[in-house]
Amino acid sequence: MWTLRPTFLLTLLGIGSLACATGLPEGVSPVRRAQELREFSQDHGGVDARKGIPIAYPFRLRIVEEETGSPTPAMIALRYAPEGTFAVPAEAADFFGHFDDGPQHRRLLPIFAPHWEPVGAHCVDGTATFYLIPGPWDLWVIKGIEYVPVHEEFETGEAPTPDRTVSLRRWVDMKTRGWWSGDGHVHSTLTNPFQRARLVRWARAMDTHVVNVLEMGDITATWFKQAGFGEAFRYQVGDTVLVPGQECPRTDEFGHMEAMNLSAGLVREPDRYYLYDAMTLGAHRQGALVAFCHVSDQTYQVDQGMSLFVPTGQVNLAEVLQFERLDPALWYVHLNLGWKLAALAGSDVPWGGSIGEVRTYALLGAEEFTADRWFEAARCGRTFVTNGPMIEFSVNGAPPGDEITVESGENLRVRARAWGHPTIGAPRTLEVVAHGRVLASATGVADSTQAIEIERELSSAHGLWIAARATCPNGEVAHTTPIYVNIESKGFEDRAELAANLAVRRTRLDEITVLVRTERESNPSGPIARMGDEILARVAIAREIYERLETGATDLSALRFR
Repeated sequence: MWTLRPTFLLTLLGIGSLACATGLPEGVSPVRRAQELREFSQDHGGVDARKGIPIAYPFRLRIVEEETGSPTPAMIALRYAPEGTFAVPAEAADFFGHFDDGPQHRRLLPIFAPHWEPVGAHCVDGTATFYLIPGPWDLWVIKGIEYVPVHEEFETGEAPTPDRTVSLRRWVDMKTRGWWSGDGHVHSTLTNPFQRARLVRWARAMDTHVVNVLEMGDITATWFKQAGFGEAFRYQVGDTVLVPGQECPRTDEFGHMEAMNLSAGLVREPDRYYLYDAMTLGAHRQGALVAFCHVSDQTYQVDQGMSLFVPTGQVNLAEVLQFERLDPALWYVHLNLGWKLAALAGSDVPWGGSIGEVRTYALLGAEEFTADRWFEAARCGRTFVTNGPMIEFSVNGAPPGDEITVESGENLRVRARAWGHPTIGAPRTLEVVAHGRVLASATGVADSTQAIEIERELSSAHGLWIAARATCPNGEVAHTTPIYVNIESKGFEDRAELAANLAVRRTRLDEITVLVRTERESNPSGPIARMGDEILARVAIAREIYERLETGATDLSALRFR
């Protein structure tokens, strides 16, 4: 994604080079900075005579898991309160060379989360060494959303500050419930072992187990190069794994699409670039999953792309949570047509904030964690997305992503549960939705760790999809993939709104037809004009699918792009 958020512009303009509280230039390396400060202290008795500022004294911070007492990677922000400037730990990972058009040095990483006040943080591997001038300091430490974030205030004086240890405590361990976290959308060059080691440290510092690292392209080139694709090019430390994939094709006419867990190589045909099925079919042949990106933001004409390519059954997921925003309206539209689309969340680093600030949880149950099992769970739709609260949901005991068949009028046992931690986001509302309409809701107690629960028996005379969603007062959210309920095997689309929905889909196809005609007139040698006949052939197939759907047909499997 190329849209720059204001907070990210700060990074480009120097959020990573905010004046260090020592007063020394940001460009000086941490090792050299520490050496100069020690020399200044020895030579000038605690005052930097050249700069007229107090000399900084060493301060060492150790970050440990409360349960084990062992050092653990984490994100840390130490801010000099009077000026709002950040001290840079000597051990901070420097993501130089990771981002093709980002800053030359990238240590202060943005985090976009309602519960994270400092905006930025440094990635460390369990220890952090600073040199601090006298005065008041604010310290924040975070490790994803399953740990309670730490915020402390302290003051330094004209003497070394005692070392301190920060213990991070889990408020929930979703692994023990069978749910494993992942970030569906991260961009970083990964061509050498140093880059892989830094990126996996960042993922571990945010407690994110599967990171989909996407080479990004357009019709002319690709960026954020990967060393290769497939199992041999994964990089795993403990239960954290980096998995190469692609975000390509990307156009302003049909939206952006990604492929996760490619096994053989990049799927990109510039001569067929606007024929997105060329990528989806190639990716599926490699066993990969395909998703439309930025569905929540509805950018880059993604609705046109979804109207054209989703009906053929080649898209597995929709990216519905990103940049602190979950707007499911467009996702609901396509679910209401009877298409299965699992929920996906992705940070879109570096245009987003941090790895794992939004995340996709996949249900492995009692199975041992592997990346392949995570992707298979995502393929089956056993996912929920969140940037704070946790959520669980079942219908007749079936988890998200499952399809169940019942008789007309048969009761459906619906169970939903949402919970959180007040320092991150405790849910205030829990809703069960079907075809986008609220069937049941419950309200929780503000700033409480107590779960909100819904247990209802519902009945329906027609098929439907049912999902659960939760919202916190600070704006943090969670949403499950639907469970698909067939009544006597007649489908789960929203028949009540089908005519109106199909009218909009046909309008989108009309817009594509006009696009091809316009491009042929104004840019006859351009890619859309050159691929015009094949694009229009796909429009014709999508129209036929919509026509059959309107007449009540349920088996549309024979209609596929050639």
